[in-house]
Amino acid sequence: MNKAYESWKIALLVAGLCVGQAARAEKLSSLSFDNVERTPVGSSIYLDSGKTDAEKVQKTDSIRLVKGLKGLGVYLDNTHEYIALPESVAVSAEHGAISFWIRPMMLVEGKDRSVLSVEFTKGRFAMLNEAAFAVLDQSGNWNYGAHSDEVAKWQPGQWHNIVLNWSSETGKRQVFVDNVAGPLLDYSAPEGRGRIYLSPLPTNTGGTLPACGVLDEITVYDQPLTEDAATALYDEGLKALGDVAANTNLDLSLYPNLAKSATATLSPEPNYQNNDWTCNGPDDKVKLADNQWQLAWFGTKKSVGWQDTPEVTFDYDLGALKQIGALGINLGAGDSGVVFPAKVTFYVGTTEAKLVKVGEFTPSEPEPNPAYPKWHDQLVGLANVNRPARFVQIKVECASLFVDEVFIVEKGAQPAFVTAESGK
Repeated sequence: MNKAYESWKIALLVAGLCVGQAARAEKLSSLSFDNVERTPVGSSIYLDSGKTDAEKVQKTDSIRLVKGLKGLGVYLDNTHEYIALPESVAVSAEHGAISFWIRPMMLVEGKDRSVLSVEFTKGRFAMLNEAAFAVLDQSGNWNYGAHSDEVAKWQPGQWHNIVLNWSSETGKRQVFVDNVAGPLLDYSAPEGRGRIYLSPLPTNTGGTLPACGVLDEITVYDQPLTEDAATALYDEGLKALGDVAANTNLDLSLYPNLAKSATATLSPEPNYQNNDWTCNGPDDKVKLADNQWQLAWFGTKKSVGWQDTPEVTFDYDLGALKQIGALGINLGAGDSGVVFPAKVTFYVGTTEAKLVKVGEFTPSEPEPNPAYPKWHDQLVGLANVNRPARFVQIKVECASLFVDEVFIVEKGAQPAFVTAESGK
């Protein structure tokens, strides 16, 4: 093969990244977050292709399902939260494309927020919310590239489409932001097959902030997308989105919570205070069931806290007999002297005098990197209580405690969208 032909072939491949002359990209996998099995106290998310173990997504327990671009999406804002696509979705370091939609709820100038990472045998892709497609190659060198000018136009609450293209054959990588093609940048490939993570890697110790937004419609391709293919994806998303103005409200997918209208008694009263950071106040009982669930880190006044307290009791009077289906409490820990409780116990009863123990849990410490202090939360509870009760009691053995929030769900209840302010 002569040098002239080789030069022509490379030129054609480089052009193909931009103008649609590359080989047709085939979809390898997609994740829309609509293929879900869930209860009031937990969920399993699968790839769109099926519900086998090989198609099950790995995630932290506290991942919240919200209204996405088309159906459901996920909201991430906690430094411990992440989603990992199954290992069966092996990303090629040689060539490919990833498309996804993001709705940032907070934009902080000068702060790197990890939106998507691909971890290879040697090397990494890192997609930051400035739309910078950074690559750590197999030799350990970071190639950051420029941030997209399109991001300067973003407003909190808007939906945006990102397409990442890369090719070792051309030695180039490129980002499309809302169908605007970025410059062709040099590409030095990592080594091996890659696994996709949404938000920071679970072993992150560099202090990279999470995406703080809604993610949806993640699709992996075996080749770079052409401009025409990127345009088609963008137009399809806009059609699904419709004429919606940017706002910072989230539509959380939640089960109806009986605790919201019940009479609550907290013993002792919340007392957490750390300098100017307080998690106690006259509206604490409201905060525990106000649907403002995990909408910011626990270092906000949206959570309820105790310190130097060996036991906290939550008593709820539902006002009438209900057939209880599920019970849960969402706990926060990981910093500022707050650790997870030694034990959480659930009781129900038809009268206050006759409470019956229905479950007990020992919450685990943050995994997989407990040595690095960062907020982490977990929802513990029972999915199949199936008992009539008017009174619910939750006892927590602790030294310090953050809670946001408490769940009491009637049997047969189904999730619905509940609008809440993002808190960002």
